[in-house]
Amino acid sequence: MSNYSKNKLTLSIKLVGTVILVVLTVVTSVYFYQARNNSLAAKKAKAYESLCTLSYSIPTPTPVVCNNLVDVLGVSIDRSSSMNKLESDGRTKLEWAKEAARTMVETMQRNNITTVKFGVNSFGSQGNFSQGATGTKLLSSPNYDSLLHTPLTNNYTNVISAINNVKYITSGTCIQCGLRLSNQQISQSTNKKIAILISDGLANRNWDGSKSNASSNAIKEANIGRSNGVTYYVIGYGSGTSINESTLKSIAGVTSNYQYKPNSTDWSEAFLKIITTACNTP
Repeated sequence: MSNYSKNKLTLSIKLVGTVILVVLTVVTSVYFYQARNNSLAAKKAKAYESLCTLSYSIPTPTPVVCNNLVDVLGVSIDRSSSMNKLESDGRTKLEWAKEAARTMVETMQRNNITTVKFGVNSFGSQGNFSQGATGTKLLSSPNYDSLLHTPLTNNYTNVISAINNVKYITSGTCIQCGLRLSNQQISQSTNKKIAILISDGLANRNWDGSKSNASSNAIKEANIGRSNGVTYYVIGYGSGTSINESTLKSIAGVTSNYQYKPNSTDWSEAFLKIITTACNTP
């Protein structure tokens, strides 16, 4: 092979080697550039995900402020047979009502508010003395009695325990009884006085266990309390013929003090709205 041919072959080999080297360099650069970008994108996505998770997992709590001295003369809980009906989660309406009342009290406790006192009662088919107006016991079993579970106190642990002790016993709805148990605390209160009632409004018993005019007597009891400075807040549930809104609205006295909450899942919000209003309304 001539020197010219050898030089030409050597030049060709060098040229091919140079091309291969350039191609490898370009491919390698593109690969690492893409890998770097993918890594940065992944880090940004992870950081964004963490930020979103943080924003949802640590919500800013809304502080509860109570500017008034408030006596909640009665969290009057209906424990009649309608409250023993099951909700979709398998719990009774009564259990939902108790949870809603507990949430209200626990909110005060968690925010270190001591200016609110609570009393808790539940109403059955008659007053808690098992004695009629004539001195005879119309319903002799104490299971029918309405009960004061705790008088006014700002010992919230005791109030929560009292709420837990509300149990369904027998049928019968003496709304007058729940309101009267609340009103009996009036003489002990010098602060802002409110009473909370949760019921379907289907009153069918009076304080003495009798049945006549039960709804009108419940309204009269509310009027007695109102004349002594009690403000009533009422939560109603049920639909159609399973609720007497006329009675409940009359007990509330003003439209804004009545809330219709047919879904038990909304009861906690209703209780909190009531206590917030009472705490901050002159």
